[in-house]
Amino acid sequence: FVVEGEVRNEEDKPISFVLLEGRLLSTDNQPVQAQRSFAGNVMTRDELTQLSVTDIQNRMMNREGKDLRNVHVPPQGKVPFMVVFHNLPEIERLGDYEVVVVSAQFEKAAPAVPEKAQKN
Repeated sequence: FVVEGEVRNEEDKPISFVLLEGRLLSTDNQPVQAQRSFAGNVMTRDELTQLSVTDIQNRMMNREGKDLRNVHVPPQGKVPFMVVFHNLPEIERLGDYEVVVVSAQFEKAAPAVPEKAQKN
């Protein structure tokens, strides 16, 4: 089961390493299964069918994202995401899903570099 979407930086400064958690919910809205993934790690349908579960999980946990998509996301910038679930519970138990942002790192401003003192 795959959930795809985009996450948008709603802060006023760049962010990096956006970590998401997808949750499958039961018919009474209780969490049944959770899976984490860093934004920016989107795979093709072929990759999803050909890669092992371990390889898929390793790709989802690349904190920089494919091609550094999850690094230096500007204000209002968007990053695609994908959360891949495996070993699903019985489909009759599932009612909905949700995806939440677990964490993101604010980028630190570059330190001020003192000007060289001039000799007179």
